[in-house]
Amino acid sequence: MKSPIGNIVSGVSLKKKLWAGFLFLLILLGLSSLNTLWNLSGTQAGMNQVVLEIQPATLKAQQIVRDLEHTTGSVAFYLLSKDEYHKIDYIDGLSNIADQISSLQQENYIQRNQDAAQRLDKISGLLTRFASYQEQLLKLATDDASNFPALRYAGQNINPLSQQNLQLLSQMILAEEDEEANAERKKLLMDIESLRYTWSNVMNGVRAYLAFRTQDAINEVELYQGSITPIVARIMENEDLLGLDQLDSIEQFSATREIFIKNFVELQAIHGGEKWRIDADLIRNEIGDLIKEIGSELDELVTQLTQTIEQRSEEMLQNMQETRDVVATIMVLGLILGLSGAYLLVRSIINPINEMASAMNDIAEGGGDLTHRLQIKNRDELGDMSLSLNRFIDRISEIIGPVQESTDQIADAATSMSTVSEETQNGVHQQRTETEMVATAMNEMAATAQDVAQNANSAAEAAEDADVETKKGQQVVAATLKEINTLAASVEEAAKVIQKLESDSDAIGSVLDVIGNIADQTNLLALNAAIEAAR
Repeated sequence: MKSPIGNIVSGVSLKKKLWAGFLFLLILLGLSSLNTLWNLSGTQAGMNQVVLEIQPATLKAQQIVRDLEHTTGSVAFYLLSKDEYHKIDYIDGLSNIADQISSLQQENYIQRNQDAAQRLDKISGLLTRFASYQEQLLKLATDDASNFPALRYAGQNINPLSQQNLQLLSQMILAEEDEEANAERKKLLMDIESLRYTWSNVMNGVRAYLAFRTQDAINEVELYQGSITPIVARIMENEDLLGLDQLDSIEQFSATREIFIKNFVELQAIHGGEKWRIDADLIRNEIGDLIKEIGSELDELVTQLTQTIEQRSEEMLQNMQETRDVVATIMVLGLILGLSGAYLLVRSIINPINEMASAMNDIAEGGGDLTHRLQIKNRDELGDMSLSLNRFIDRISEIIGPVQESTDQIADAATSMSTVSEETQNGVHQQRTETEMVATAMNEMAATAQDVAQNANSAAEAAEDADVETKKGQQVVAATLKEINTLAASVEEAAKVIQKLESDSDAIGSVLDVIGNIADQTNLLALNAAIEAAR
């Protein structure tokens, strides 16, 4: 018993089944194509956004980071080397960064992304603050007194004292030229020269400390300062040898030296502190933090843009993966359903065709059984074909039935004719025997019975002719039987055979008529012969 679905399917025509199968495959192909096109459109939109918007913005942000590093390096090199090349590089770097910031702000993605736009505005403000230090840094690079507080302090509070002491010592030496030379004067002059030399070394130590800020330079200054004290003491031991100007000079020297020592301590505090160099302190405490903040904001911006690119890339990869999975699923589903549908469709076509072929083979090779009928299971073209074939078999049965009956009747008639022919032949033989006996008995009556003998000979010839005709009749009957057997193999030949049988039957009837006439004549001749014999 068929299921409801089977009943529905069996009632659908082959044409509709084929169209339904093709339509199903087209639907699957269309769904796969639409899904692929949809996902590819999304992928293309995402790729365009990444390639045409986000990636250029990221590259510009990364270029700003590199230019910022290069610009800060240029200003550092310029502050150290005073090389005009680095100065130009620093100024051009600031200008390029400003232009790139402006260009980055015009990017479509930045304008649409509020977070990135706000971050870039903050970076722009920080870079403006960084650029505001340009004039101050350039001035510090060319003005050491402004850049190095210790130099300025030394120029105001150390160098004048040193010059004053050297001048006092020079005056003391010049004053000795007017005095009479003796051993004591010579020793005094050597002490003054030694004091001036030692003071010069003190100043050299101060200069070394200003240049290198090393403890060795401080130690050198303190060493020579310690050497000055005994020299001054030796000079003061010879106070009676000193003139008033020399005595005033050595007293001023000692007083200036005390001030110098205090100022040198202050110089150490200035030059040894964190603000010993204004540009370095400015970079360390202001510009450095500003650059760090700018770099941090730029790094976050670059990270944000990079993460967006990675996110878009992952979305595109996931989209492509989903597309591949959907296409693969549809393909597998299409193959399964297509093969199943093709199998069912072929089965629904081939099975009825095989049944029809088997039925026709049974009819053709199974003894011509026209009672076999095809089962009509479908209401499609094959069902219509089975129904038409059944109708054709019914029609053939209607035609062959009467033919078969006529053939049977003809066979019976032929059998009867064969029997009659045999009986006729036996009668003829018997009559010929009796005729021969009569001929023998009537030898004596040759003259009178000549006519009778001639008639008997004629009767014998006629009997022989009848026998020949009878054999021909048997041959005709045999041919008729053969044609009847051939009639069972082909309906079309049956009609021809029937027509031939009708003509042969007419011929047999004629022969039977001749045989009857001959028998009548024979009986008549026998009667005449008997009468003549009786006479």
